[in-house]
Amino acid sequence: PAEPELLGFVQSFCAFLVAMPGNPDPKKGPFYLIKGLLKVLDEFPWAEDSTGQAQAYTTLVLLMAALAQPRLPYSCLGVEGNDVLYAGDPAYQAELIQLTHSLVKRVVALLSSEPPAAALSERGGRLLDVVNVVLVALDPTEEVGALVRGLLDHARKLLPIDHRYLAHTSAFARARGHAPP
Repeated sequence: PAEPELLGFVQSFCAFLVAMPGNPDPKKGPFYLIKGLLKVLDEFPWAEDSTGQAQAYTTLVLLMAALAQPRLPYSCLGVEGNDVLYAGDPAYQAELIQLTHSLVKRVVALLSSEPPAAALSERGGRLLDVVNVVLVALDPTEEVGALVRGLLDHARKLLPIDHRYLAHTSAFARARGHAPP
């Protein structure tokens, strides 16, 4: 499949996974399908100047944020979701946090590489997408604050100073307690 089709699939599949319970087999675990999707994304032949892989990982971060909620945003009638099956399970929470941090690191690594001149604005916009996801999905810690400030700083190097998305994202970061430098 081409990148747009794969990205569409990733978005639809992640929306489905919010309501889909994890695999009950302890050898596979609750994140089995997510890990399988990660393997597909890692092996896909992404175009060199594309931000598609970063987009896909960002979508997975949003999924992880949904799965971290005490009550999932939606479910299927008669199907127990992960919020019921793994409620209060510290191993589930630990793996969810580890996967989320791993995904954020992957996105940051992909978007921190030097983009071609034609892709500066798109790369900057993707960085701001990640900042917004991080601000919404992760608890506000010093580590998250440092990550947000670093991403905003990098986005400022790629975008014009009067870029509206940059201004709004910076204001949101300040409101969440992560004042940009």
